[in-house]
Amino acid sequence: MRLRSIAISAVYGRVRQPWVRRCALSRGQLVVWAFDNLPNFDRPNSEAQTPGVRQTTSSVSTKPPMRRAPAWLFPMAMLLCSPALAAMTLTSTDIAPGEPIPAAHIYPRCGGRNLSPELTWSGAPSTARSLVLTMIDLDVKPSQWSHWILVDLPATATSLPQGTRSLPGNAKAVVSNFGNAGYAGPCPPRGTGLHHYEFTIWALPTASVSFAPDEKATEVLAYLSQHALDRASLAAVVQAPTA
Repeated sequence: MRLRSIAISAVYGRVRQPWVRRCALSRGQLVVWAFDNLPNFDRPNSEAQTPGVRQTTSSVSTKPPMRRAPAWLFPMAMLLCSPALAAMTLTSTDIAPGEPIPAAHIYPRCGGRNLSPELTWSGAPSTARSLVLTMIDLDVKPSQWSHWILVDLPATATSLPQGTRSLPGNAKAVVSNFGNAGYAGPCPPRGTGLHHYEFTIWALPTASVSFAPDEKATEVLAYLSQHALDRASLAAVVQAPTA
């Protein structure tokens, strides 16, 4: 989950609230991330002195007085952390999240037509200079298995059509673990159970990135996870034939 700092001081002069540190934004969801010194707003001190009742020194509360959040703080945090500022999304008209991948996108050896699915994404950061697309089988041990890797997609690109044959700009395909420089649909070996295939669009701060042919999928993902500005994923499944 990528974290964005809330620069409240940039909006309200030199206002600094230590108990509003940053917010986490992921896939359109807003979470106020850290209220690590959150005071007990609107909670009266039960040990505070009651009017008209004298208290001894030992009974006087040592708790700090109740503090109230500035009226503008929470609306401003909501505004600054709104999904419109951060989350990338990835959708497809061909594949539904968590559902079986249709036969049209399965590899021919397993009875399909090997058409890459339509993919549409949005919300790439303005600082992104290129995009990378990966399709990874998460259930192949020990290093997972890449089926499709596209690098150097233009940062302005927002979709790929079904059965993509030509790539935008200077984009190119990398030879995957499947052995293809291009889309290679699912074809899990017999008796290996349910396989999860994850499509991910990655926004990178560099105009170009390169991977060795047949590089381990886990190493590709580790590099992208470390360097990407943001990402969005879509996962679907294929059941391997029984042994």
